Amino acid sequence: MIFPMTNTFLNNDYPRFTGFPDVTAYLAIQNKLNPQKFWSRSGIVALGILFPVFVIFKVSLDKSVPIVANIAVLLTTGGIIFTAYWIGNRLRKSGQRKGYLLATEQEHRTGWVDTSGIHIQFSGGRTDLEWSHFTGIVELNDTIGLIKDKSLIDALSATMFASAEEWQLARKVILDRMTGRK
Repeated sequence: MIFPMTNTFLNNDYPRFTGFPDVTAYLAIQNKLNPQKFWSRSGIVALGILFPVFVIFKVSLDKSVPIVANIAVLLTTGGIIFTAYWIGNRLRKSGQRKGYLLATEQEHRTGWVDTSGIHIQFSGGRTDLEWSHFTGIVELNDTIGLIKDKSLIDALSATMFASAEEWQLARKVILDRMTGRK
């Protein structure tokens, strides 16, 4: 639900936050929720390409071409494919980081956590996320990710709160509301 923007908190008794979690914490929560597999689909495709290449070199092997040359060509091809995969993975991660930083720099937000949910004020208005909206949490260090159907909806971290006491109170409210329910 989105409400018109106000400059005051409706309830100062609950812990208030400002901003977003830092990019490292946010991406760490995302990676914990959806870990990167070493053998992804593209890795399996790369192996699928290398195997026929190896078979072709093995079949076309004649006495004039030493086996060392065939192995060198196979390793070079594998190295090129692995390097391309590694560069693509680094570019994807860099794009995620830049996208998150751009989104958080353009939007100023404040909010508070109470027993009914998380209330966020931003330049376009206000939204209230009730606890029933979320299906789970992921906690990592001093950051809690709020999950709905295996997707990270939002995250709160200790750095967003004015004091450690406010963070601990917010953490307690979140854990009380989110744990023990199915």
